[in-house]
Amino acid sequence: MPKISKEIDIDIKARTRNICDRIKLGQFEESLLLRNLLRIPHCTYLWAYLTLDLIEKDISIDNAGISKATSQLPQAVDDAYGTILAKSSNIEEAKKLLHIIIAAMRPLTVK
Repeated sequence: MPKISKEIDIDIKARTRNICDRIKLGQFEESLLLRNLLRIPHCTYLWAYLTLDLIEKDISIDNAGISKATSQLPQAVDDAYGTILAKSSNIEEAKKLLHIIIAAMRPLTVK
């Protein structure tokens, strides 16, 4: 388990750097964002993916925006799903799609 946690941390660091480069955040803001992301214990790849996606879409480019976005981080994958569902214009349809994706036995395609 520690090895997986380290790999997830590496992924979080790389994706955080990409986000910060893309939206032109400084070193201090990047450090603040990364520190707040890495404080969540036992996160999974799915949690990291969903959470970073939420941050990338919602973040304001200042310290207050980073603090606000990271203070409301989902603590578990279920919480991340809940946040995504809450933003959906059709919650029932979104739930149905998430159930299909979660239950899939093989990678899905648009077709």
